[in-house]
Amino acid sequence: MFQIKSPFEQKFETGKLKRSKSNLGLPLTGANLESSLTDNEPRGTLAPNSKRLNTIDIYDIGFSRNYKAVWDFQRELLHKRIGDEIPDSLIFVEHDHVITLGRSSHFENILTKDLPTFEIERGGDVTYHGPGQLVAYPIFSLESRALGVRQFVQLLETILVETLEKLGISGAEGKLGKDTGVWIDGKKKIASIGVAVSHWVSYHGFALNVNTDLSYFQKIRPCGYEARIMTSIKRELSSSEDAAMDKV
Repeated sequence: MFQIKSPFEQKFETGKLKRSKSNLGLPLTGANLESSLTDNEPRGTLAPNSKRLNTIDIYDIGFSRNYKAVWDFQRELLHKRIGDEIPDSLIFVEHDHVITLGRSSHFENILTKDLPTFEIERGGDVTYHGPGQLVAYPIFSLESRALGVRQFVQLLETILVETLEKLGISGAEGKLGKDTGVWIDGKKKIASIGVAVSHWVSYHGFALNVNTDLSYFQKIRPCGYEARIMTSIKRELSSSEDAAMDKV
């Protein structure tokens, strides 16, 4: 069961909520996924009769001008999930212009200093978030869903690839490792993935370029690459109508 919850708009300085649901699929367990774990990576154990697994709370924030407020809210849910106070949760948000740095970031990959910048807990290097980009933060108990970290990242990639295929975009594939994310024909990056895990609960997540102004990526070297590698649903479909946020 999915419970859709709308946080107070004032808390996040949002406009009207733009999405009441998403076409993105949600992973339930890793039981039917071929394991890509390393030999020394722990595997989760599916909790029997867990009522928490039957519910996912979805928080659809919409557009937010306040990155830190969303970040704080994400960490608030993380701590509650670690304490088993809430079920798994999923945040959808469309951020205002912001640059974030993951744990493997190189500051020289920030080329301009005119956007707010945050150092956060996720893996990966420098990336950009902004209007027209769908960002999702799954706060999931990996242990309860029998998922390792690599399995979880692979599931996120699979969900994004399948979503793009439904929208009519072919040639999408996920990559694990240095190039983690979803690429079109192996050359153009359409979605970035960067997760963190605390006590086997995930946070942070992915960013899918829907109708993003790709020129903003020129302010950085996204994950160390040139900005020209970035693409979006709008660019791949050559249609603004088919690349509306409410269709993803």
